[in-house]
Amino acid sequence: PYRPETVGETGIRLVLGRHSGRKAILHRLHELGKEPTEQVVQRVLQAIKELPKGELVDDDLLLKLTN
Repeated sequence: PYRPETVGETGIRLVLGRHSGRKAILHRLHELGKEPTEQVVQRVLQAIKELPKGELVDDDLLLKLTN
């Protein structure tokens, strides 16, 4: 395996999906510059859990879910 920096990436990114937990979602939102309340995190977590099997959450969808 190659380090992310070796292949042009800036670091390791978590992939968010149905099995993602609260801390993973909170971490990604912080990386995107958001400081969500606990209510927002819970709402986003619930919405992600309801996604169809195999569907991943990109940054655009994650930000939409916070509004």
